[in-house]
Amino acid sequence: MELPTPLLLDDHHPALCLNMYFVPLHSLFDLPPVPCALSLIQYVLVLGFTTKSSPLRMLGIAPMLSFLYLALRASEAHRETTHQLFLIMSMGSTASIVFQYIDSALLSRWTYSARGPTSALGGQKNLQKNDSHIPPGALTSKLVFGWEEAFRARSASSPWEVPNVPKFYPADKHPDRLPTKAQFLRYAAVRCLASFCVVDIIGWMGRDTSMNAVHFASERIPLFARWQDLTGDELKLRLVCSMLHWLVAFCVLQGLYYGAAIVVVGILGCGRIERWPPLFNRMTHCWSVRRFWG
Repeated sequence: MELPTPLLLDDHHPALCLNMYFVPLHSLFDLPPVPCALSLIQYVLVLGFTTKSSPLRMLGIAPMLSFLYLALRASEAHRETTHQLFLIMSMGSTASIVFQYIDSALLSRWTYSARGPTSALGGQKNLQKNDSHIPPGALTSKLVFGWEEAFRARSASSPWEVPNVPKFYPADKHPDRLPTKAQFLRYAAVRCLASFCVVDIIGWMGRDTSMNAVHFASERIPLFARWQDLTGDELKLRLVCSMLHWLVAFCVLQGLYYGAAIVVVGILGCGRIERWPPLFNRMTHCWSVRRFWG
């Protein structure tokens, strides 16, 4: 019995040509920014082009959770080759959009026709009346509405603004004054660069990790149980590490926030300055625990 002759494909065979295109497309979903971008696109389209009772909103939960899974898988796949800060940004942004989708599309039910929330399930007040149909409007305006709502973490300068949002200028002098676009971009650029410079300096200071296993050993975790064995150097190390932890978190959040503001307001030109107030209030206002936490 003769065995069939194996089929040999040359470099120009259609099967190989298709494989050359589908393999990169498959691996594209393993890139950390891709799930974040896909979840953002779905968020914008659903809020801008569907009614509050559209079944597409509930059906959108499945792809949103899929994007979250893809983001987690991409973070694991690139753990050894990509900076941890970039992975945290991509994963955290995807998770944030997914949770905001649940609030905006399913609970509060923000719609383009109402220009705001139409349901009290999300805890929102000042509910808007919503028509049962999508009003005619330019494609761009609907996309801009969905885009702006994707970044409405504090709903600044709207009837749904959260309490204690910082102002650009002192509230007792010019509470409603806004900077010009040039002033805002300069303000954002200085804080973005300064924040990441501080993070780089702190990272450079901690480049020597040879003693980490000794300084942060598991037996040194308890503090009050071994207070008699504590030394001045260990107390100073704990204090400095705790302060640097908060400083790095402060700088990273501020750098990412103002970096996004520069892109949206300055480069893309699709964001309003009043929607990007300062991320943190002045340090002089943090004279109590309640004011510190906002």
